[in-house]
Amino acid sequence: MPGKDPAARDSGQGAGDDAALDAAHHDAGAHDPRAVDMFIERLGAFLETSGMPRIAARAFAAVLIDDDGRMTAAELADRLTVSPAAVSHAMAYLQHVGLTRKERDPGSRRDIHVLVSEDWYMAMVTRRQIFDQMEQLFAEGSAAAGGPNTAAGHRLQVSQEMSRFMTNAILEAAARWETRRAELERERTTG
Repeated sequence: MPGKDPAARDSGQGAGDDAALDAAHHDAGAHDPRAVDMFIERLGAFLETSGMPRIAARAFAAVLIDDDGRMTAAELADRLTVSPAAVSHAMAYLQHVGLTRKERDPGSRRDIHVLVSEDWYMAMVTRRQIFDQMEQLFAEGSAAAGGPNTAAGHRLQVSQEMSRFMTNAILEAAARWETRRAELERERTTG
């Protein structure tokens, strides 16, 4: 599993040995630790530019690329080279936005941070209550500004309509994606 043994990539082998190991990893379907690190940093940077806190973005990328989709706080701190406190704050954020959940190992006090599902993106796009609330706030704002006959009221009414339109488009796209994902799974299991 990526991220579970960072010492494995620093074994003191020469460049030729690294290339052979990389080829063996690729052939066996194993993860390339350097490529995993690069993915975590690149996805983390992208998510950060989209508004997600930096450590939360990197932690999400690390859990996402982990085979199990689950990592302990210690594994995350080690993988990201950050403090346990930074991991704690990052994971609290990811739980709040619905991308991960916290579990406990039976008989242990260790927290394990787990992707909500392989369809983590669906947790974001189908949170209907957020869209409904935004639409309602625009409607209230339009009324407070004097209704659609005022410049501000009209602007807020257009925002409400845009919100409704985008909500419907996202939900329709999510339904189409579910159909496509089922097709991909059938292809994967029969191919």
